[in-house]
Amino acid sequence: MVEMKVADVLVRVAEDDATKPVAEQRIVLLKEEGGDRILPIWIGPGEGNVLASRLTGFEPQRPMSPDLMVDLLRVTGSRVERVAITALREKTFYALVTLAIDGRTEELDARPSDAMNLAVRVGAPILADDAVVDESSLTMEQLPEEIDSRARDAGHEPPPGTWTSLSAEILGSLHRRP
Repeated sequence: MVEMKVADVLVRVAEDDATKPVAEQRIVLLKEEGGDRILPIWIGPGEGNVLASRLTGFEPQRPMSPDLMVDLLRVTGSRVERVAITALREKTFYALVTLAIDGRTEELDARPSDAMNLAVRVGAPILADDAVVDESSLTMEQLPEEIDSRARDAGHEPPPGTWTSLSAEILGSLHRRP
C-alpha cells in the first residue's frame, strides 16, 4: 500500500469567469507521501465541495454528512484507523474504511469520496493499493493533458473551461442564494 494525502480538489470553471463551475465532476488529487505520483479520482460535486470546504477552511452554515459520520463514530466509541483505495474496476474506484471499536477492527466498504471526507476530518491515514497507483497515477506535469483525456475515455466531453482548485471563494459563490 502507498500512503497518500489529499492534495487538492479540482473543479472545471468557465474560461471567462474563474468562479463559475461549468462541470458537475470534481477531481480529488491524492498525492503520494514522499513521492511524485498523483492519483486523480473523479467524484460528485456534493462530495467534492464538502471535501474542499474542509481543505480550504470554508464553513458551511450547517454540518455536512461527513461531520455527522464523525460525531456518530465519536459517540459510539469508534475510531477510524485508516482509509484505503483498494481497487479500480471498470473505471470505478473502491475503498475500505477500517474502524476500531470495542477491541476489534471492522472493514467497511465505502465510496472513495466518503472515505476521503472521513479521513480528512479525523486525520486518519489514506492508503492506496500499489496496483491502483501503478495503473492510474500521473505526475503533475502529465495532469493537465491527461485529465481531459481520461474524461473523454470515460464518455464525458469536458465543457469549455479550465481545471482549477476548488477554492473557498468558489465554494462561497455556490452557497449564495440567488
